[in-house]
Amino acid sequence: MHATNYRGPIAFALLSALLIIGGCGSGDGDGNSSIPIGDPLPPISDPPPSDPPPSDPPPSDPPPSDPPPSDPPPSDPPPSEPPPPEPPPSEPPPPEPPPAHKNLFTQVSNAVWDETAVRKVLHAFAFGGQASDGQIGAWASMAPEFAIAEMLTFDEHNLKLSPPAFGDTDGLYARGGTLRELGEFWASNNPVNGVTPENRARYDISNNSGLLRILWTRAAISRGLNPFRQKIGLWETNYHLAVNLSTVAKVPLLRYYDDIMAAHEQGLPYQEVMGIAASSAAIALQYGHHTNRYRNGICDCNEDFAREYHQLFFGILGVNNPQYHESVTIKNTAKAFTDMTVHRDDVTGLVDFVDFGTFYHPTGQLEILGTMVGGSNAAERIAEMIDISINHPESLANLPVMIVRDLADDNLNSTKISAIRAAWAAMGQKHLLTFLRGYAISTIFHDTSRVKYHSSIDRHVMLSNLVAGSNREHYLDLYWPRYAAESVQVFFPTHNVFGSQTGIEAAASDLVFRKNFNLVTETNWHFRKADGTNYGQNWEKDWAARITPNTDGNYVVKDVAEWLWQHFLADGLKNFGPLERAQVYSLLAEDRDLAYLSDPDDVDRIITTNDVLTDSSLVTLVNNLAGQRMDLGTAVADDRLKSNLKVGMAINFIVGTPYIFAQEGR
Repeated sequence: MHATNYRGPIAFALLSALLIIGGCGSGDGDGNSSIPIGDPLPPISDPPPSDPPPSDPPPSDPPPSDPPPSDPPPSDPPPSEPPPPEPPPSEPPPPEPPPAHKNLFTQVSNAVWDETAVRKVLHAFAFGGQASDGQIGAWASMAPEFAIAEMLTFDEHNLKLSPPAFGDTDGLYARGGTLRELGEFWASNNPVNGVTPENRARYDISNNSGLLRILWTRAAISRGLNPFRQKIGLWETNYHLAVNLSTVAKVPLLRYYDDIMAAHEQGLPYQEVMGIAASSAAIALQYGHHTNRYRNGICDCNEDFAREYHQLFFGILGVNNPQYHESVTIKNTAKAFTDMTVHRDDVTGLVDFVDFGTFYHPTGQLEILGTMVGGSNAAERIAEMIDISINHPESLANLPVMIVRDLADDNLNSTKISAIRAAWAAMGQKHLLTFLRGYAISTIFHDTSRVKYHSSIDRHVMLSNLVAGSNREHYLDLYWPRYAAESVQVFFPTHNVFGSQTGIEAAASDLVFRKNFNLVTETNWHFRKADGTNYGQNWEKDWAARITPNTDGNYVVKDVAEWLWQHFLADGLKNFGPLERAQVYSLLAEDRDLAYLSDPDDVDRIITTNDVLTDSSLVTLVNNLAGQRMDLGTAVADDRLKSNLKVGMAINFIVGTPYIFAQEGR
């Protein structure tokens, strides 16, 4: 049997494909690997659309039926009139009101709401999720408004989105799911803790120990928890309400994350969630206003958070009257954020709460955003300010667009922006979950013009979720997300308080493109390896537990190829063209690229889509490869391992294509 150079087949197949694949950015020959994104994005500071007219009031209740006539006196003869008519049957009870998210946007049709649509939601909002194929099919068969209510929740656990794997014994599904509680478990000597003893200290979070980024990453990839919760937690603390671990101590940042997500889980209005963030020790330390003092009518304070509270939290820039915004609103907001002390413990360091004082805080009301704001300390001022801020015209116009642009669409246009603003305005109380559920089942999310580029963190965490089949595999560090190699890190946002690396930045980065290519070529064992020993424990990859066989119980190359493409790219096979199919078929069937199989003496040949469609020898070869059976479910160990290795080779090819860097709406 010939020796196999695993880097060669993948590298050559990918280079061949990248020369042919169009529409998803193969570079311009000068090291620029950016992906075109269409027209420039429109500004988001336009005024919001007017509120829709109120709906007609419901009809009043029907009048009660007349009472039956009283009985005649006993001495009178029976009445000769016919008996009164039967009263009309009582009306059926009114139907259950639709979920609050159902009518925010124009909802996608049932015909469009299929398994591909479900997968697109999971890829965009839950790092791909860990739901089974059966669960994805069940959601696709439900009405979208009911399916999305099961898919996206802020609970600590969502066992339909992230079910425990057979054989996992850590019981995460029944444990506390906050970062603090998870860290305590993974740092412990509990006999069912799967973290190896030499790595447990990483999860023991104090101001002087532990790695908060490692804790978050394991929470995002572990089954039995809720990857949507961690996705939003990442966005809130690293993008929208960003703080930086280089400035903020670990314990205050840990509480910041957990408090924000607890507020979301409780269903608090969004302004109250942001009020909790604004009142936190993490924010006070990040911006430095924990030392702000108001003395003798003079504010001895910086204005950093006074400005970013309005701009970054709520999208208010004061564009209609910049002078008033700077000289009145910002100045008085800085006064509102005074006497917010974060104490230091002699043993543990900075504490994770704010001591709201009154001595160094102004008395009386402060004019902010054209409204008088009262309160005896900063906490009371913030509680009043948040309701004013969330309803400010600029916030109504900008905040919902910021949310959608950050999470789901880098290609917004005026039509989409109008729909987004109208949906936000239609909610009396602004709830992020209601808004995201409505958006995720809307026609504008499932529109062909939507494009969302994956950041390095999003892409690597999603790949880990899609490859790993159990928490045991994660405890053995088989598929740990490698985003740090692309110069990004959780809780160290790239642009400090202005947020971490964006998907557009990742797609335009030569470093990111090169690192991803090397991941699936030079270090292709990362996904290819089918068995081994890690931390003294033997393991074997079992793709048969994930991939559904055909009706005959067989695993056929064509079927496996389509499953893998859909599993990792969720495009409904739209981009699984003849050339991509030929390359994936070759790797699954023979563990070789197409050029080698077509002519072992001419492995440098560039095969084009036209060749695959018109060269009769290639057509025959590809058809034969497509029909081959794979031994994924066999009891013969060597054959089973070889088939699982071939699946890994195909994964390397798929995630090495430009399609892995972005998601289209449909």
